[in-house]
Amino acid sequence: NGGVVPENVSYTEDGVVVLRANGDLYEGDILGFGNTHGKRAGARITTREQLGPGRYEVRMKVMPRFGSTTAMWTYYYENGMNHEIDIEMNVDNDFHRVWTTNWVSLTEYTSKKHTLDTVLTDDEYRTFRFDWRTNPSRIDYFIDDELVSTQESYVPTFAGVFNIGNWF
Repeated sequence: NGGVVPENVSYTEDGVVVLRANGDLYEGDILGFGNTHGKRAGARITTREQLGPGRYEVRMKVMPRFGSTTAMWTYYYENGMNHEIDIEMNVDNDFHRVWTTNWVSLTEYTSKKHTLDTVLTDDEYRTFRFDWRTNPSRIDYFIDDELVSTQESYVPTFAGVFNIGNWF
């Protein structure tokens, strides 16, 4: 699709980050990845430094459009080692569903789908969080302080950049 582009990142007057994504009806001047049209171009912010185990928490609204994904994740990649922790919303075009995934290579990962009682596109801020632990090695995933998953296999060991974004 159109990838993620910095032109789709902005801030409100009170400092709230806005991550815009342009759908198929977009006709504006923003270009997507590879200087193509701006259709299906999303947005991402990322840390400058790599971060290790600890608590990662974001208070955000999920983009309320079919075909989109809103996510938060850590990412480290080098020579086939993909160490990553993800919380992704609306992956299946189901606003009740969340995926929690952790990776230690391009083929070694665990992913769980969770169906929630509430819809994530109700224009409410939600708190998404994961606690990356090393002793014992596990990741606890939370939505609005409610534990939705604990995963003890394929727990990353490399620090990575932390990202928040949306795309198609």
